[in-house]
Amino acid sequence: MTTPVSSTKRFTFTDLDSPFGKAACGGFISAITVQPLDVLKSRTQWHAACTHGKIVPGSFQLFRDIVRNEGSRALWNGFTASALRNCVGSGLYFTFMEYYIGFGVRNLYQQVDVGANGEGASPLRAIFTGAAARASAGLVMHPVSVVKTRMESYAVHGYSGPVEGLYKIFRTERISGLYAGLAATLFRDVPYSGAYLFFYQKFLQLTISDRSAESATKSTGRYPVTTDTAQRFCVGLAAGAAATLTTHPFDVVKTRLQLSSDTRDGGGWKGRGTVLGVLRVLRSIYAQEGVGGAYRGLALRLVRRPVSTAVVWTTYEMLSRGTSLGETLVPGSSERRKS
Repeated sequence: MTTPVSSTKRFTFTDLDSPFGKAACGGFISAITVQPLDVLKSRTQWHAACTHGKIVPGSFQLFRDIVRNEGSRALWNGFTASALRNCVGSGLYFTFMEYYIGFGVRNLYQQVDVGANGEGASPLRAIFTGAAARASAGLVMHPVSVVKTRMESYAVHGYSGPVEGLYKIFRTERISGLYAGLAATLFRDVPYSGAYLFFYQKFLQLTISDRSAESATKSTGRYPVTTDTAQRFCVGLAAGAAATLTTHPFDVVKTRLQLSSDTRDGGGWKGRGTVLGVLRVLRSIYAQEGVGGAYRGLALRLVRRPVSTAVVWTTYEMLSRGTSLGETLVPGSSERRKS
């Protein structure tokens, strides 16, 4: 018989064992782990925006300059906003993903996502689930992301914390300031999450033994977690790197739009939260800096983003105690759960 999955705790935000609680723990660990890399990436893209790509210091030079001129604490600028965004954002992302997997899109999966052998969970399911969950969480958390970017990029940002940052941006720039770069963020994060879950599914599938899956399913009724923590972390790193390469130009556009305002030099982009705003910035980057301008900070993001995502996913699945969300999306897992 199939072991039923209880829905009583699934959406309990105050319970550490809920999807929100487990993902929030991973988000906090991620924020601690990668915040200096986030600061370096944001500063690199800010220098490129200010000089039109003509004067962009390397990562090591930028690191030395920040430590020498501002102190080592400057590498943690924006940490409070980053921790808030990562904790709540990751919690919402996994909560939405659990919902979409379990309820909201089940009929769609059954109609368009079932293979010839009757097994569900094709790559389309993974891509759609990751993209829909990220879009939902991103719309909620985007204002915090704007504050985070500004706190990381400016040596003197004028915000004592994320709450004051939100208030000041709203007071001077209104809603358009809080949602500056929204379209670019969605163009970056929605494909990233869909691609990440697709690659995570594929790479995780390679680490799972059908024999161990069959034997474990007979005794527990669940598809087992057969990979150890190190393997799972490596799977997350590989999936994150592959997804990052496909979406980085929109990260550059997002940063420039979020740093722009009606009062700062080089800012004032019209339609900062719209598709037209994204196209204007992309056209400007390619005209003034060439193709390389769209990949400013790629090396830092290739380190930061896969590590961050792998930490969140590994923490989430470790706290899930054998109920692997990643393996839920592995083709054939639904069939193997049956006794």
